[in-house]
Amino acid sequence: MNLVVALLVFAPAIKSAQTQNLLGADEVLKRLKAAEASYQKLIKEEINSSEDEEFGKYMKFQKKLNNFGDSMNSMPPRTAAAQWIGLLDESLILQAPTYSLIQLIPSPDSWEYIRPAIKARMEKKTSIKGVGLNVFGTFLGNDLNAQAEVIDKSITTLSASKDSLAATAVDSLKQLKLLTLSSGHAQNTKRAVLDAAKNPNAKVNLTAELFTSLGSEKESFLTELFRTSKAPIVYSNYGTLGSIEEMLNKIVVQTAADHKAPHWGAIHNFGNKDAYEAIAKKFNPYKPWPSTAKKSSDSTNGGLVARAYYLYALAKSGAVERAVQGAGDGNILRSVSQFHELLADKNVNEFLRKILIANPTADLWDEYSASSMLIGKFDQVLVATDEVLKRKNLSDDAKIKVLTSRESALLFFDRVSEAVTLMKARHVIESKKNSGYNGYYSAVKRLERIALLLEDKALIAEVQRMLASSQNEEDQPEKPGSLVEREMAVAETSGAELSYSGDSIGAELISIYSEAGRPADVVKVAEAALWESDDIGQLNEMMRYMGEEHQQLTINLAKALNEVGRKEEAHQIALKMIKDKPGEDAGYEFLLSLDSPQVIADLDQMYSADPYEERPLIWKAKLLFDQGKLDEAETVVKQAIAVDPSDGEQHNGRRMYVYTVYADILAKKGDADQAELYRSAVRAIRIAEKADQLLEAGLVKRAIKMYDDALSVFSDAYCIQSRLAIYLAQSGRMDEAVVHYRRAYELMADSFGYVETHCFGCELAFEGETQQQIAEEVFNRIVRERPNKPQIHYLLGYLRETQGRLDEAVTHYKRAVELDSKYLNAWRRLSNIGEGILSPAEIKEISAQLAKIDPSKEDQLARLYSSLETSSFEQAYRLGESLSKKSASIFKLKKNGLVSGEMYGWSSTYSQNRPAQYLTSTGIFRLLSPMIQ
Repeated sequence: MNLVVALLVFAPAIKSAQTQNLLGADEVLKRLKAAEASYQKLIKEEINSSEDEEFGKYMKFQKKLNNFGDSMNSMPPRTAAAQWIGLLDESLILQAPTYSLIQLIPSPDSWEYIRPAIKARMEKKTSIKGVGLNVFGTFLGNDLNAQAEVIDKSITTLSASKDSLAATAVDSLKQLKLLTLSSGHAQNTKRAVLDAAKNPNAKVNLTAELFTSLGSEKESFLTELFRTSKAPIVYSNYGTLGSIEEMLNKIVVQTAADHKAPHWGAIHNFGNKDAYEAIAKKFNPYKPWPSTAKKSSDSTNGGLVARAYYLYALAKSGAVERAVQGAGDGNILRSVSQFHELLADKNVNEFLRKILIANPTADLWDEYSASSMLIGKFDQVLVATDEVLKRKNLSDDAKIKVLTSRESALLFFDRVSEAVTLMKARHVIESKKNSGYNGYYSAVKRLERIALLLEDKALIAEVQRMLASSQNEEDQPEKPGSLVEREMAVAETSGAELSYSGDSIGAELISIYSEAGRPADVVKVAEAALWESDDIGQLNEMMRYMGEEHQQLTINLAKALNEVGRKEEAHQIALKMIKDKPGEDAGYEFLLSLDSPQVIADLDQMYSADPYEERPLIWKAKLLFDQGKLDEAETVVKQAIAVDPSDGEQHNGRRMYVYTVYADILAKKGDADQAELYRSAVRAIRIAEKADQLLEAGLVKRAIKMYDDALSVFSDAYCIQSRLAIYLAQSGRMDEAVVHYRRAYELMADSFGYVETHCFGCELAFEGETQQQIAEEVFNRIVRERPNKPQIHYLLGYLRETQGRLDEAVTHYKRAVELDSKYLNAWRRLSNIGEGILSPAEIKEISAQLAKIDPSKEDQLARLYSSLETSSFEQAYRLGESLSKKSASIFKLKKNGLVSGEMYGWSSTYSQNRPAQYLTSTGIFRLLSPMIQ
């Protein structure tokens, strides 16, 4: 018997011996509990010591907060209000942050008692926090006049303050006044804005809500504002309101001679070249505006940012030399981060090249490389980098940047061996500069990706040696020990470590006992509540931050519960997994494995709660198929495909799973040809996923070949056609790309559902003039042939939005929802770009429709409650009550004493979904928050 066979034969016996030598959950938890008790005693002694009296008071206050949070819902409103006010008084004495206290404010039924109490304590305060709390108290009612009066008084108070942060607070209060007064009333809005504009120490923000409330008076009012404002005017919607941008540019040029302040903040796109030149005739972009420079961190009022936009626009217009001269060392250009739309311009490409040749350390190599790729001239990167690398005395920083760009170009052209040589050379420089440097973009990490993708064993071994030599000894990853060694390491955990890493310790124990096949021990660990909650279901919360590892942890826990006979609890954990991550398959797969008669009803309920998530339908179809109910399964799987035919948000290996299920159904029904068609679609996607990985690593030519291979298996996948077209175009092969762009656009109308998702890279499908011309032709033909298909109107809206023709985009999105009122993504696009274009009544209707049909209501809160018509604290709190009830924990398990962090006054109080958290999501609170922390 050879060694390998012997190991295979005796491995189960070895593992069995290991598990027999485990201490077991009871003993480990006993040791941990003793360690925690010892540590708690030490902490309490420190808290009670006279040397740390203030710390002790603070800890006791935190404990009071926890106790109040646990009991306030059972108190009468007057009692809850009195206790909350008492905690407010104590927090002010201790100078403790009030944010946590506000998140524990009791229901609006108690606010009539809280509001006058805050006023009595804060009305005469002149500190920023005191003023902020006074304003906060006023907003616990719905009296607009009282709110406006308090804001005015607060502005007067803080304007006289010597606090360095007072000017920022005043600016927030002025914005809050706009938010309070506007509510669709143009006259109130105009008065408030013009009043704010009289103060040169202020700053006037032009918001989408302001434009909406002004309606048809926009142009005349803005003209007056720009002529008279003594305060800099800032527009911060960054290209979302196309027609507004054009209007602002025109108004700035027309009124520039009368400007009292430099309105650099109104310039933040590449169409404002004329506006920049008009302002620059009067004001120096490098010189701070004197009035605001004294009290504002925005010392240049956006002058340098505006200049960066101007230089790019100047280069695009053909004045490349002028732009280069004005750019200096090029660092000013980093003020603009969103300029992808310009990278395909040849003049901009030349502009970037000249700056980098003059100053190789400028942080623009990535942009130059991307631009060169987009115009089909990636070979020029090799020319430019070769020229720079020949220079003597080139700094290490410059060498690293230049080598990285040259490597990308070599990989693009499949000159892999040359690129590998450069990566090794760069690794030497990086190792010299920073011992242990192994970040994601480092040479050694890039080498590692290339070696693994190409399955080059020799290179993999070399990279492993490089990684080992570049890491400090303490940075070396720990090798996992045996189960016994791992368990003993946990058992020896100190109380101090347990206090801040109880969740990871519990996770490790669950992993150990799951691997050892000891389900009873797994459950004991879960019940010990090493994490900061007594709710076993809340283990799923860790998945939000720690990925697949903790998803498996939760499945292991549920399996253990199931194995020890606690089947309903396992069932509930599976449901919570799905609730936390409804778009991922692991929870559904586990739910079906429980073989519960309740599963069909569960899946129906999940789909009913969110009719835009197709996963419950897919897994219901799978279950019906397993039960032999083929006709029912086929009906359900078609319903799933209609929701999102593209299924693009799934991880590699899971995309298009719906078609795998459909193929199985069809094969069982005897339709082998159609089943094979769907199987070929899935095979093509898997090939394309491999191509995605090659592409991400920079191996563009190999990726293109693989995309082509995928289409030879199945040619009607729009996402593969689209990706192949994009990267053919970026490789300078536009004639070939056009064929695939056309086919992708033809397939899109039938590949998009209510919530279409773009596969990797497909969101770039409309970028470029040629692409837009082809899309225009294809979509217009389809709309003539099928005028009542909502998807084609949605696609035309998407195209118009990409082109910056937002008024037309809105028209097409409106037509899409007229044809199908359930078209969620069309409603979302309308909501995103409609402000400033549509009337207040239309904006209100869209918000109401989204609130009604959008399953991610929590994601809508910020939008709903920062809008002008729904800014009430009480509205936010009441919706929070509704959502909190729905998301309450399903079941709880008792504590056994090992509750990390309680000695510090921390508990699950702040991690629970409390209604006041929604109150703090409002536009009002976001403006007040910096004042009352």
